[in-house]
This record gives sequence, structure tokens and C-alpha cells, in this order.
Amino acid sequence: MGTWGKPLFGPAGTLGVWAALTALILILVPAGSSNDLRALWLAAEALQRDGAVYPQLAPAFTMSPPPEWMTAHPGETLYPYLYPPLWAVLASSLVEIVAFETFAWIARLLNAVFLAACPILAWRISRSTLPLPVFAGIGLLALSQSFVGAIALMENQPQILVSFLVLLALERQRSDACVLAGAALALAAALKIYPVLFALLWLATGARHAATAFAITGGALGAVSILVAGWPLHGAFLETLAMIGQSVLVTPLSYALAPAAVQLLAPELLTYHTVTDGGWLYGALPPFAVILARVALLAALGALALAMRRADRDTRDALLWPAALVAVSLLSPLAWAYHYIPSVAFAPILVDRLGPRRGGLLLLCVLVPISPLPAGLALAWGLGAENLQIIGTFALLGLGATYAAMALRAPRNLPA
Repeated sequence: MGTWGKPLFGPAGTLGVWAALTALILILVPAGSSNDLRALWLAAEALQRDGAVYPQLAPAFTMSPPPEWMTAHPGETLYPYLYPPLWAVLASSLVEIVAFETFAWIARLLNAVFLAACPILAWRISRSTLPLPVFAGIGLLALSQSFVGAIALMENQPQILVSFLVLLALERQRSDACVLAGAALALAAALKIYPVLFALLWLATGARHAATAFAITGGALGAVSILVAGWPLHGAFLETLAMIGQSVLVTPLSYALAPAAVQLLAPELLTYHTVTDGGWLYGALPPFAVILARVALLAALGALALAMRRADRDTRDALLWPAALVAVSLLSPLAWAYHYIPSVAFAPILVDRLGPRRGGLLLLCVLVPISPLPAGLALAWGLGAENLQIIGTFALLGLGATYAAMALRAPRNLPA
């Protein structure tokens, strides 16, 4: 953690920084519509009346909610519920006793707390020599002034909690608190399935205690979910995931390699889906493209596991884990700006390792293409909204490549 200021940044100092960052992010990011959170609420209401929780199956995922939702809420912006059934069941106990506006207000406060914690956890994981207020302040500005954190907080995205739990898991594993690390990652995977890939990296790199704790906790959460929600809902959830995995979705904020590649190489696969306040492009991937995407993800995980096994602990935790966080999102079938919260929380390490001038310039090169003001100006100057997806994807690809290149150039010590 560096030799500076340890008395100041003990537990009390860290809590003070955390509180200040939470207040700052609430000031910097205005309250939004919370449409992403509302999907959970509508799913909970649907459970109460035995309605549809998950979207209708189709050859391609269009991001449309169940038709019953649109009938009940004509003309409103609605998104589908894409989380495991457990959380809709738990939320169903609240819909009759709490107004959604109150629920969203509480969620905004909690999400601000979780989002402010992300750069603090990244500082602890990376063992950066930058003072905590400097590292966390840069990280918070990177999150709040880009789509990565701003959209997440405005929409009250559950991904903020997932990101916090992933970083908490990495921090606890770095601190050798393996049981808590595994439990935190299992809870993240119970919200969004993809954190299971990070448990595989643990297993491949010898972190067996954390991987075991993940498996035990995850198995218990899965059993509880099936017990309280029943298998039919889980079957519908898995079918929805399969549909998403065979599709591509293009919006200005769906940063991932698959939609960028389809735009550049096979735009004929895309169809425009119109909604009340605009629309987006979507399409079904050919079977060979689905297989190619899965092979690319597995290959990336294999390469990262090999690099982690060979690297010393500081390089692994400060650079290779951030690279892994970027890679998994870029190679996922559907990734939004807020999926990059954990990897952007690590971005101040560029300033730490490369210096204020070079590191700051690289950081700007990543953040400017994914920030609201430059994006708004680009649209005003006639750039197509779909092009923002390509630009943002390559900006984040550059961030991941920078982490990986820095790891390759890091001094080699004995792996830990």
C-alpha cells in the first residue's frame, strides 16, 4: 500500500475518504429514471399475479420486455428482467408495502456507497503507491464523468453491486481472507452469472481455498433460489441467457467486440428495433460466430491464467486482474458501459505506474470516447449513434491492452 500516511489512512481515514467520495458522486451524478432497476420491480409484480417474468423467446434478443408489461405500461421506457429468479421473488415481498420511488431513492444511496467503494478496493488490491485520496479521487472522476459509472447510477443498475462484490472478492483474496472472498464472488455470480469465470481463474492460478468457498456458497445460493422460486422460472432464465448468447445488440453503450465486429463485417445481420423513445440494432449470430465468440473467451481466459501463474503477486493483482476484467466484458455476448466499472476503477494505476503525463494522457484517451460531452458533440456533428459503440469498444480494448502490456513489461519476481 506504500509507506506514506499509514496512520492517516487506517480504517478511520479510509471510511472518511469513502464518505467524502459517496457525497461527491451524489453531487456529480444526477438522479435518473431508474429504468434498469424498475425491471426488477416489474418482474416482482409479475410474480404476484402469475405473469411473465422473462422476455419472450425469439431467434434474437431484442431487449424487449414481456408483452404484458408493455400492455400495462403503454408508451413507457421498459427493459426486460435478466437476473436469476431469486431476486424477483425477494422483491415481490416489497412491492405492496413500499412505493417504487422510495425503493429507487434507497437504491440510489446504496449504489453511491458501493460505487464510491470501487476505486478504494482497487487501490487496496493494486497496492498502489499513490495516496488513497489521489487514487480514489481519480477513479471516482473516471467513473462519474464517463458512461461507465454515470449511467449505472442514473439507472440504479444492479451491476454496481455486482462490481463492488467482484472487487471485494479480489481484495479479500489478496488479503488471504479466502472464505469471504469466495462468498462475495458467489453472491456476485448469483446476481450476474459471468463472475463464475473469475472463480475459474482462481482455480487455474492456485487460489483453491477461495474457489472452494465460491463453490460451496454458490451451490447454497443456487439451492435456495430453486427452492423459493421453483425450477420453471430457472428454466425460463436459462433459455433467456441462451437467446442472448446467440444474439448481438448494438446501442451507443453496448461496448463489446461482437457488436462492433458485426457492424464492421456483416451489417446485413442487423435489424432496427423501434421503441417509444428511439431504438437500436439487433440480430441473430450465425452458429459459427457463436462458437467463435465462445472459443475467443476461453482462449482469453487460458492466456490470462497462464500469465497470472507466471507473474508475481503485485503484477497479477495490479495489472492482470484489471486486464481480465476488461477481457471478460469485451468478449461477453452482451456488455454495457457499466460492466466496466471494476476495470475503470483500476485505471489510476496508469498514473501510478507510468507517471502523471503519460498515464494521464492514456487515461484521457480511454475516457474521452466514453464520456457524455464528447459523445453528445459527436452526435451533433453527424456521427451515427452506432459508431459510438465501435469507438467506445476500442477505447476499452485499449485500456485492457495497456494493462496487459504493462504486465508484460513489469519486473519479474517470484510468483506468489
